Amino acid sequence: QSAIRHGNFKLVKLADEPAKLFDLAADVGESRDLANEQPEVVAKLTKAWGEWNAQLAEPLWQPNPRQRQRSAVRAAESSAAKQ
Repeated sequence: QSAIRHGNFKLVKLADEPAKLFDLAADVGESRDLANEQPEVVAKLTKAWGEWNAQLAEPLWQPNPRQRQRSAVRAAESSAAKQ
């Protein structure tokens, strides 16, 4: 997962999903994805996030795969409960 904000724009990237772009001044609830309408902003923010991320040190820990499994199970249960 990653996110970056610049001015009124916020770019959100979740695993295995396309990036989503929101104009927070016009859409505080982040309900209207502008990524297809403004690909140049998506490219600019993706590049900025990549440059920032490249400056960070590598994590000293490894992700816990069991934690991911538990999160996936909770998400599936929540989704099933809503139906």
